[in-house]
Amino acid sequence: MKTRPRSGAFALIMTLVLVMLAAVALTRTAQRSLTDALRTKTALEDLQQRWTRTSLTETLLPKAVSILEAAQDPAKPEAHFTQVRLTCQLNDTDYELIVTDEQAKVNVNRLLSQRSLGAAEADTATLLRDVADPYLGAGSVRLRPVDERTLRELKHAGLSPIGSYGQVFDPSVDVRTLVGERNRPGLADFVTCWGNGKVDVRWAPRRVIEQACERELGPRLVAAVIDARDKKPDGQLADWLATVGSLTEDDDRRAKAMLTDSPGCVGLWVIAHGRQKTDYALTIGLGSVDEKLKQKYESAAKAVGSVQRKTLDPFPPTMKLYRRMEFEW
Repeated sequence: MKTRPRSGAFALIMTLVLVMLAAVALTRTAQRSLTDALRTKTALEDLQQRWTRTSLTETLLPKAVSILEAAQDPAKPEAHFTQVRLTCQLNDTDYELIVTDEQAKVNVNRLLSQRSLGAAEADTATLLRDVADPYLGAGSVRLRPVDERTLRELKHAGLSPIGSYGQVFDPSVDVRTLVGERNRPGLADFVTCWGNGKVDVRWAPRRVIEQACERELGPRLVAAVIDARDKKPDGQLADWLATVGSLTEDDDRRAKAMLTDSPGCVGLWVIAHGRQKTDYALTIGLGSVDEKLKQKYESAAKAVGSVQRKTLDPFPPTMKLYRRMEFEW
C-alpha cells in the first residue's frame, strides 16, 4: 500500500518558517528604528543643552564677582567660600550652576614653582583630606606637568605647566567627586590650576590661605592677615596688611606678590541633568574687575528709589574677560 506525501504539512512548516523570518526581520527593523530615534532624540537634547550652556556662560561668567558678593551673608562675615551654587530649569532640563572664584583656591602651578613635585603633591593631598575628603586615597592626587620642551612653548603663550584637572588628579577620580554636592564639598572646591597664582584673601577659606602661603610668608604673617580680614571683611588688602605689627618692607612686598583682594580668574560649571545622561562643562575666565563699571552701577543704585532699584540688574557684569578655556566631561 502506497502513502501519499503530506504536502500540506510541508507547506505549513515552510509558512511558519517564513513567518518566523519575517518576524525576526521586522524585530530588527523596529530595533534599528528605535535606536535611530533615540540617537536623534539624544542629538537634539545635546544640541539644546549646548545652546543653553553657551547662553548661560555668556550671561553669568562676566557676573561671577557680583554673584559671589551677593551670596556673602552680612551676618556671617567670617564665613568664606570659593563658590556659589544655583539651580534652574530650561527646556525641561534641570541645570546646576556653580560660580567659582578660582583664586580663592590653592593653585598647583604656584606650588610647583615653590617646591618639588613630590612636595606639591603631598601638600595638595593634605589640604584636600583636611577640607574635602578625609578618605581621599593615596595616589588620587597625581600632578603631571608637561615636559620641558612643551613648557617653554606654553610659557611663550602665557600658559602654565598644568592646565586641567586631568593633570592634577588620577583618572580614577570622576567628575562627580570633583564638583561634589551642595552639602558635600568636591575636590575642585579647593584646588585650581588657572590664574596668576595669587590667593584671593577676601574669599579664600583660612585653610587654603595657610596651605598656599605659610611656607613663603610664615605662619605669623598669614594668621595676622586672616584675622584682619575677618575683623574688617569689606576692607582691602592694604588695610589688612596695615594692621600687621612689625611689618617690614620685605614682608609687605612678599605678601602683595602672593595675595590679592579681587579675583582675576573665575569659573562656571554648567551641569545638565538630561533624560538620557548628565553632562558636565566648566568654563574658566581670566580677566579683571572693571572698577569704573562697578562704581557706575553702585551710583545708579543709590540714585534711584527702592522700587526702581528692583529693575536694575542685581548681578551687574563687572568683570572684563580676555581669555576663556572650556572643558567637558
